Amino acid sequence: MARAHAARSRLRQASARLALTHGDRQRLVIDLHFHALPGIDDGPGSMEALALLRRAQAAGTHTVVATPHVSANYPRTRAEDVAEGVRSLQAEAAAEGIDMRILPGAELELMHCESLGEGELEGLRLGNSPYALVELPFTADARFAEMLLGMHANLQPLVIAHPERSRAFHADDELLGRLVGQGMLAQVTAAPIAGSAS
Repeated sequence: MARAHAARSRLRQASARLALTHGDRQRLVIDLHFHALPGIDDGPGSMEALALLRRAQAAGTHTVVATPHVSANYPRTRAEDVAEGVRSLQAEAAAEGIDMRILPGAELELMHCESLGEGELEGLRLGNSPYALVELPFTADARFAEMLLGMHANLQPLVIAHPERSRAFHADDELLGRLVGQGMLAQVTAAPIAGSAS
């Protein structure tokens, strides 16, 4: 329980730093899971990316972490490509008058992480923070999911991407609590909170 409290405290402090260094203290929304980079994974085209950023800005978001997939389906996503994509999109956004801070990151498929070197993993953490956003296989059962997360100590601290989409958390309603108790965090998508199915 102490680890979970410490993890939440670190995340609040990091969020506060991001908000206060941006300059606009009224807009405090940070989107940690944002597929915005054109030409990487299944992300949008350039015009669609700018439209997404405009909508995020209109909704009060001031910072997004670009999180392309790093997975067996997208094995060529590399930290240097993400960094370059962020620089390019940030410049395009500024040219279009979109006031948005864009940071690098990735959505890491746990089953694929073994093929990445330590230096590569460091460049794919959320917004140059210690946190790694990880995705479980949607079909994993609770026992396998817990084992898989426990095997990846090198990725800690972890943020579990959209647990509400994974069968494991539906099958075991105490699983997320156990993982948070171990110091992991979770990121929930807006759609289910807003009443949508996905």
